Amino acid sequence: MEERSFKEVLADRLLLLWLLYDALKYKSLGDTKTQKLGYLSEWSMIDDHEKGFNYDFIKLPYGPYSDQLQEDIVWLEEQTLIESIPIREGKLFHESRFGHKILNDFNCLFSRNSLFTNKIARVNNKYASRNASELVELVHSFPHPYIKGKTINDLKLGQKILYKLTEEKARVKFEITPEELATLDVYLDDESYRSAMEASESARRKPLLKLDEVF
Repeated sequence: MEERSFKEVLADRLLLLWLLYDALKYKSLGDTKTQKLGYLSEWSMIDDHEKGFNYDFIKLPYGPYSDQLQEDIVWLEEQTLIESIPIREGKLFHESRFGHKILNDFNCLFSRNSLFTNKIARVNNKYASRNASELVELVHSFPHPYIKGKTINDLKLGQKILYKLTEEKARVKFEITPEELATLDVYLDDESYRSAMEASESARRKPLLKLDEVF
């Protein structure tokens, strides 16, 4: 798994936060649905050579899974940008006051990068209303982004599915100005992010949710 740059991490956190708040307009969600919506959103971007999300995904029993995305979920929770409540072998996300503040304070950034938020919005519109088990089953039936004739279901556990688009191949990139970068550095402290990376390791070793868990 290739390490993300500091700027890529910030872009991922912002876009993931935007994805979660937009998806909550349709139906409740937790880790499993967030992983699948993130995967589908990044796939749609990469297909058009758009560098928005920068996650690497592998196949686990519940379909495409990204350690990096899970780390960012944990980080968003620790920073109270999203809140969660525990349920049977999982959790449900909820909006928070600080999360709304970030989205509002950086409204110009999101407007300037509407190409990416529109992509996420289209994915959420199509898939966010489904429950976790339906979405897992559906994504398993989708083709591999790069290997013709293979579906996600055909892959071996641990096999790489999707990886971040390189700078050289990107037709357009998520844009953060130097001023916004400096402000975000204060808003989104990196020390907490490193602790979130360690906390996420346990999530990778166990199922995120039972397949019959309905969000």
